[in-house]
Amino acid sequence: MSICTRSIWTVLAVTLLPQLATAGPIEWSYHTEVTYNQDYGSNFTVSLQPNGTVSTLPGDQSFVWLFYSTGVARPEPGSHERTYEFTVAVTVTDLASGAAHTMNIGGWYSSQWSYPPEEANNPDAWRWDYEGSGFGDFWGGSGVILGKNHYTIRGYGGASGSFPFGELAVEIHPTAATPEPSTIALAGLSLAGVGLFRTRRRAVTVSTPVV
Repeated sequence: MSICTRSIWTVLAVTLLPQLATAGPIEWSYHTEVTYNQDYGSNFTVSLQPNGTVSTLPGDQSFVWLFYSTGVARPEPGSHERTYEFTVAVTVTDLASGAAHTMNIGGWYSSQWSYPPEEANNPDAWRWDYEGSGFGDFWGGSGVILGKNHYTIRGYGGASGSFPFGELAVEIHPTAATPEPSTIALAGLSLAGVGLFRTRRRAVTVSTPVV
């Protein structure tokens, strides 16, 4: 490798590598709000963990507990089913850039009871009951670029025999960094300087008489 080639690679490395280097943990925050499908009063309540700050290593996945819920499982007198529906809005913010993304994640609860129609108002006459719940989709989610990072955000939770609960899974990968125009211009000037130096050096060498 010639001296000029080495000089060019050195200039590029010194000028561009700081732009391409990835720092350590990525800091991000989240904020949550809940909206009920209708006014359930005290019959159903979602208890949120409203906000927090998380540090995630590039390529790792962080899990954050979002909420749990409580409610009345038994249907109204004369009915065989009770349902609750809600939406949790989760806003994720990349702290380095301030860029944010909001996901609206739906959740539900269903309770079904079986008893003779003529005994629908008798709480001791039920034959069986079933309840289940759900929140989001672990295999779904949303991919979004915030600042210099690509975020994959998923909400999930719920199970058979329980009121809904929910977690947030966030995986982050730095995007392929593109040097800013000012950095490219600086690299160009540096390379031009190397070229000019070689030209002048060659001119001096050629004009020197051979003894």
